[in-house]
Amino acid sequence: MKIIGVYGGHDQAVAYVEDGIVKLALEEERLSRVKHHQPPPYAPYHGLEWLADNGHNITEVDRLAFGEPLCNTGDLLVALRTMHLPVRIEPKIRLIEHHTAHVALAYAWSGWDECYALAVDGGGSVSYALAAHCKDGLIHEVARDNMSNLLSIMNPGLWYILATDAIGLKPLHDEGKLQAMACSGDPNRYMPLFRERLSIKPFEVTDSKKSGATRDDGTWAPTRDNIQELIGIDPRDDAVKRDVAAAIQAIFEEMIMTDVQAYVPKGSKLVVSGGSFCNVTINRKLLNWVSEVFVAPAINDGGIAAGAALAIDRIVPYRLDNVYLGYDAGEIPNSVDPREVAKLIANGAFIGLCQGRCEYGPRSLGNRSILGDPTKTDTSTRLNAKLNRSGVMPFAPVILDSEADNVLEPDWHRAEHSAEHMTITFKVNEEWKDRIPAVVHVDGTCRPQVLRREVNPFYYDVLVEFKKLTGVGILLNTSMNLHESPINMTEAQALMTMRAGGFDVLVSASGLRKS
Repeated sequence: MKIIGVYGGHDQAVAYVEDGIVKLALEEERLSRVKHHQPPPYAPYHGLEWLADNGHNITEVDRLAFGEPLCNTGDLLVALRTMHLPVRIEPKIRLIEHHTAHVALAYAWSGWDECYALAVDGGGSVSYALAAHCKDGLIHEVARDNMSNLLSIMNPGLWYILATDAIGLKPLHDEGKLQAMACSGDPNRYMPLFRERLSIKPFEVTDSKKSGATRDDGTWAPTRDNIQELIGIDPRDDAVKRDVAAAIQAIFEEMIMTDVQAYVPKGSKLVVSGGSFCNVTINRKLLNWVSEVFVAPAINDGGIAAGAALAIDRIVPYRLDNVYLGYDAGEIPNSVDPREVAKLIANGAFIGLCQGRCEYGPRSLGNRSILGDPTKTDTSTRLNAKLNRSGVMPFAPVILDSEADNVLEPDWHRAEHSAEHMTITFKVNEEWKDRIPAVVHVDGTCRPQVLRREVNPFYYDVLVEFKKLTGVGILLNTSMNLHESPINMTEAQALMTMRAGGFDVLVSASGLRKS
């Protein structure tokens, strides 16, 4: 069956699925160049045109899966008019509930026939969260946190969004900064104040067609004014921001783990998706309860496009090898020698790597990446200045698969699949912390991409050559974009980023070019 998946909410996206396999997928922001592209309109029409250019027209597929929230018929009609769909297409349309689509994607890509699933974010079409048992290609709902109270602060996702705004950051945008700040703060300074106002308990087992099930009465919410009043100090002051962030993170983790322990049997396999699990710190702590965890790479709402398409039919799980599913920028010619690229990096240059299809999801994993030397203490400062990027956000490493056991704590094997996609953190072994300072966070962890050669040969070979030069089979890897801009999609966009000072050398289908 040929299916096109469409998501028209926050982080709009499209996907093409054939016989249960995601063949193509792309976020609308890569085409529109509007970060976190969202409605109106309620349809990613640039993405649909891109699919058509790749031979997959919506009039010719078997099904068209709309991931909600397209909250009602009126919204759907707006989307249809925006896409200028002919009337005959309407019988092909299926609406897929928001969190069901999140679960479907994580389950399908895990490769596990049986597992438990949890999808949590700031809100979907009918709920904030979904717990499920997945087996034999079917998703069996266990519990759902309904949206009967839009200020239900016991929802972990909404708690984090509101708290991000409360400390002066941009909600639905800067949650990663809050998480990064929390690692260097003391949660005990303000956590007692929050605890006095919260009663943390799991969301209730409900009939998803009914409303009325909430975990609190919403009488106190972590708004900017409420938090400022609660602690008696403006939480946007740098002096207290980190401690407030640490308390917010600790409460968030307790909320998530309460849900996990209520609905996921101890020692089972768990797949997770939804914006709340962009929080890589909680992802690692899931291993305290489950035997293995898989975090879907397209973890944000952009993943709903593919998840909706997969959810239409019985799921046949397969182990995802890579997320190179987007726009194709062409292959790097054989004339470019990985040894030369590695030498440039070892000499302090930042390399932009633009090759093949761009990644689906929020992480750059070697096809739209900026690479640097992780062994230099000034690498982070220099690159932050180039990208106009906040210094609070840590950089991440790409690690040769043969080096991972040396660098990472043993538990990394229990999330090995997630470690290939930079969706979880691990403790860095003590002897390595000083060797790769540019990619180790203040809490002694890193968010790695563990790379196998068959996934990305040129990228891997650069790592091998860098190890020959330095003894370290690790590079700094970050997304190819200036701060607050979408990740580069085309070679022309990569060239513009280099000329704007984002990096020093571009390696692409046109060869190796220096700024």
